[in-house]
Amino acid sequence: MLKYYVEWQDTPGKPGQFTTEGIRLVGGAGSFEGRVELNINGQWGTICDTNFDLADAGVLCRMAGYSRALQRFFGAHFGEGTGPVFLDHLGCSGNEQHVDSCPSSGLLVTSCQHSHDIGVSCQSIRLVNGPGPFEGRVEISVNGQWGTICDKQFGLADAEVVCRMAGYSRALQAFVGGSYGEGTGPVFLQNVGCKGNEKHLDSCYSNGLFVTSCSHSQDVGVACLSVRLVNGSKHWEGRVELQVNGQWGTICGFNNRFDLNDATVVCRMAGFSTTG
Repeated sequence: MLKYYVEWQDTPGKPGQFTTEGIRLVGGAGSFEGRVELNINGQWGTICDTNFDLADAGVLCRMAGYSRALQRFFGAHFGEGTGPVFLDHLGCSGNEQHVDSCPSSGLLVTSCQHSHDIGVSCQSIRLVNGPGPFEGRVEISVNGQWGTICDKQFGLADAEVVCRMAGYSRALQAFVGGSYGEGTGPVFLQNVGCKGNEKHLDSCYSNGLFVTSCSHSQDVGVACLSVRLVNGSKHWEGRVELQVNGQWGTICGFNNRFDLNDATVVCRMAGFSTTG
């Protein structure tokens, strides 16, 4: 299992502001989620859940080196922390790069107990250079740096876990040999050995972080299922639902503008060869 946390250095704030020196996610299923703990003045502490929303969670995930927040948690979901409860009433817009820039009640201005500690689950994966957000070169974030995965032993079971991490229901195909171009940064993992039912690559076997002799010519890619057919009499027909950022929704067919060409694309996305 990959274990790491980010030390975040920032320039000193104006008088009256605080400077966060580090962030870590504790008690989750992997390094991508857990109770949020900040390091301020050399001491680790937590944040109260009053008015905590997804915009706040997004800023915290960004600080921890991830692309966005998938979920926020209240009421010490990942267990109660220790040390001070540093902040309360966070009011981030979601565009900030650092929690220091967000409105709050102020440092240590709270009556919260650790039973109100917040948590987050962050997206630590992206698919790059594909024809859409549902496929491309697999890149994962470790310690705030994006890198790739080597194609040795990489198969459909591994791709299933990657697609699940990216917010999709399942994988359609695994690609090897830098099919979506060569990435940059480290090649983080090699010989990934998922069973296919894991929620995160942290739970899969591998050689270990950075233990690889691969080059970027061996970067893996995936194609994920981003469409489903619902309530049909057979599995190949039904209401079309698309998945965007982990959320399912529908397509408007107003004035019969949805035609056979559109349907052909949908069927291809769903893994079928044609319509009719």
